[in-house]
Amino acid sequence: MAEDNTSSSLSTSITDLMTSIAVIFILLLVVYINHSFQEVQKGSASRREKVLKGLTLSNIKAKNDKNDPLAIVFAVNGDELQFDINKYNIKSKGQIYLRQFTPKLIKSICSPDSVKDIESVNIIGYTDSDGNDEQNLELSQGRALEVLKFALNKTGLNPQKKECLLRLSSTNGRGERNLLPLGTRAGKENKRISRRVEFKIRVKSYEQMKQLELPGKDNG
Repeated sequence: MAEDNTSSSLSTSITDLMTSIAVIFILLLVVYINHSFQEVQKGSASRREKVLKGLTLSNIKAKNDKNDPLAIVFAVNGDELQFDINKYNIKSKGQIYLRQFTPKLIKSICSPDSVKDIESVNIIGYTDSDGNDEQNLELSQGRALEVLKFALNKTGLNPQKKECLLRLSSTNGRGERNLLPLGTRAGKENKRISRRVEFKIRVKSYEQMKQLELPGKDNG
């Protein structure tokens, strides 16, 4: 009987020890994962802030995207680049603006210090609330595409800078999403400034940066 009690007590002790070890292991794993996640966030924030600083030095007043920790947004919603109702052609004032803006943008995003951190530059077109969804999506896509085409072909970029912009850029039409001013109620929309384009610059994620570090990967 005494041997049975001793064996039972030993078994219980071993079980308690293993449970304690398992709990300690889980706690250490949680701490490690949390630390790793914080390091990833810091790295992404650092890359974003570096690109944002470069844009600021080029006199481009961009800002961090509060909905995307990897993105920076520059909105052209003043009089510089306005579109007529149901039109996507760039007016003369907008052409003058793009001839001044595009070289500054390229100087910043295609510099050796910034380009390695940037994943993409998405040119996003918008409309006001008039019209149906299908028409507005097509119209907003047309506006974004016209801006990219003009930037590539009519702003004096040399072949290397064109290649950089073309490699990074894409276009997207959002229709009447995000009417201005943001959070507007029915009847409070500013239709003139809602017809606009935005430049969304996204930095590379942690996983993408690690891929570039692998042997045999092109780091350029």
